[in-house]
Amino acid sequence: IELINEINKIKKYNFLLAGGKLERHVASEIIQKIPDTAINSLCDANISEAISLIEGSKVYIGNDTGFMHLSAGLGVPSFGLFGDTPINYSDYTSRIYPIIPSSMTSVGHGSMAMNKISAEHVMSKIKEII
Repeated sequence: IELINEINKIKKYNFLLAGGKLERHVASEIIQKIPDTAINSLCDANISEAISLIEGSKVYIGNDTGFMHLSAGLGVPSFGLFGDTPINYSDYTSRIYPIIPSSMTSVGHGSMAMNKISAEHVMSKIKEII
């Protein structure tokens, strides 16, 4: 929510929330908390629907998931939030820009540092690339 609000300060975009059926309630909560923003959930989309929406995206911003790798594979610049997985998971492509907490020099399994990645830090990293 913080990150969407930070992005909206620059320009209003349409947002896609990637997730599966288990994340449905989180996506609904986010959509309800930012009612003046165009947000669509992919939680109920099939893979074909998700691909057609993702490939039209300007960027992917999110954690290290299949959606991040799919986005990068579709040519979408992907900003991966790495708080509990090693950033070398993205070494195979130049389309994934790993972001780790500003207070850390590396992360790995067990770092449990996703909550240490601030919206401001993500925005600064995005602005470096775009």
